[in-house]
Amino acid sequence: MPHDSGAPTWFVIAFLAIVVLFGALMVAIMLAVIRGVRRSAANRRAPLLNRPATVVAKRTGISGGGNSSASSHYFATFEFPDRSREEFGLRGEDYGLLAEGDQGTVTTQGTRFHGFQRGGLIQDTAAPGPQPFPRT
Repeated sequence: MPHDSGAPTWFVIAFLAIVVLFGALMVAIMLAVIRGVRRSAANRRAPLLNRPATVVAKRTGISGGGNSSASSHYFATFEFPDRSREEFGLRGEDYGLLAEGDQGTVTTQGTRFHGFQRGGLIQDTAAPGPQPFPRT
């Protein structure tokens, strides 16, 4: 004799669907966190590089808005002497100081942008480490 729990079939199906969706959402969030931690660790291990580059493109992205506050995201694409290109996320202050066509030296660490110095192009080099303060 089958056991009747008393709950309608549609209720059981809806409950199971909600549980499955919640589980999928939790897995997606955990994967995003793991990916972010791995990227951050890889950036910390990467060498700090100074490379000659030309600013070839700038763009902005806006997220949010509507019933929430909007956030602006800034990006610049740099072209290197070997014709390869990389796009980096920038702070608004750095973005505002760049113009397409600027030539100089970009300092990066993995996928992180650390700065751009307009002016004469240099050869690819590792950036110097921290310098001690002079003693007085």
